[in-house]
Amino acid sequence: MDLSGAVIVTTPQTVALADAVRGISMFNKLEVPLLGVVENMAWYELPTGERDYVFGQNGGKDVAARYGTDLLAQIPLQSMLRESGDVGVPAALGEGPVADAFASLAAAVASKVRVGEGARA
Repeated sequence: MDLSGAVIVTTPQTVALADAVRGISMFNKLEVPLLGVVENMAWYELPTGERDYVFGQNGGKDVAARYGTDLLAQIPLQSMLRESGDVGVPAALGEGPVADAFASLAAAVASKVRVGEGARA
């Protein structure tokens, strides 16, 4: 079966963005469709509600725009993501903004892949 597509996951840091670009180039050479980019650790939400862009701002968004693909999601940096993973309960199964971000990401990817398509190993 053919590979349905690739999702590039990056952080906003310059070094990570360079790796993301190399990944995009590799998938382009292999003629694998690029489904989009996910920017992980996009910001840290302060108790005041303000966002602290610890690793830079909109790096994943900028890469997606440069390569003509969608920014599928920007996932914030939150302790609860690590904590939920450590206990085996994915944050995506919870409630709130982070779970909503993962649900939106899943919907965006699902909308780009036809049901019944498989991936090759």
